[in-house]
Amino acid sequence: MDKTTGLKEVKEFAFSQGASVIGVAPVERFSEAPRGHRPTDFIKDARSVIVQGIRVLPSVVNWHDYLKDSRQLTPLKRKFLAWGIYHTCGYAVVNRKLQLLALDMALFLENQGSESIFFPVTGPYDFDTNRLMLERPDWYREFELAMENEEREYDKEGKEKPPTFFYSFSHRHAAVLAGLGRFGLSNLVLTPDYGPRMRFISVVTTAEIEPDPMIEKEICLYTRTGCTKCIDNCRVDALTAQGQLNMCGLEMPFAHLDADRCGDQYLPCGGICMNVCPVGLKERVS
Repeated sequence: MDKTTGLKEVKEFAFSQGASVIGVAPVERFSEAPRGHRPTDFIKDARSVIVQGIRVLPSVVNWHDYLKDSRQLTPLKRKFLAWGIYHTCGYAVVNRKLQLLALDMALFLENQGSESIFFPVTGPYDFDTNRLMLERPDWYREFELAMENEEREYDKEGKEKPPTFFYSFSHRHAAVLAGLGRFGLSNLVLTPDYGPRMRFISVVTTAEIEPDPMIEKEICLYTRTGCTKCIDNCRVDALTAQGQLNMCGLEMPFAHLDADRCGDQYLPCGGICMNVCPVGLKERVS
């Protein structure tokens, strides 16, 4: 029988390594996840999912007006370098740290006799170039062409294509199931202390760890005050009609997101939905 690991022990280790938040969910909460993407699809005898998060500094997310008064740079370069502050300091560096946190946690659990696996923060990523490997034609061109051919076959047969932005494991859904936050209208996970300014990573393990309760009280201000700042300020109109998402019997606001539009228009956006959300900026939602 696999060793049971204490929740306090796991959390103390995570915080000692630099995690901002940590939560634990039992694998049973993932029963409605898509087939092939559940914890037990990776480790048959998995018992727990550990989710760690690192907060993103609000001043990094609020990059849109940086360098606007510079006379040393052209307008386009001002915009690009300002965006670079967000992309590097609020995305690439945070993601690199998360990967190391997950590796440390997985090794910590393995050393106690519990089989563990962690997942990339996003798709296959080259941290040396700050680019998804799928964006590297010199290294991934053959695979890229094969995927393009596969998509054309879907079109020929009239079949619905799988979503473009879908990876191995959803850290956002895992964070909600591990009691770290709730989904907001923006499709981002809103945490009580930091709002949506948080990135997550997950570790699946055979260790049986006392789970955290999910958050039942609503966090998103849309439900409480009708706030739609994320939709109103989206520069690429990726968020549209309001909807609902049910997770383990909990209803959460969840707007329709055009993920292709959101991803393809990354530079003019750069996390503005994260920036304009008032949750976590002035008050703690408890």
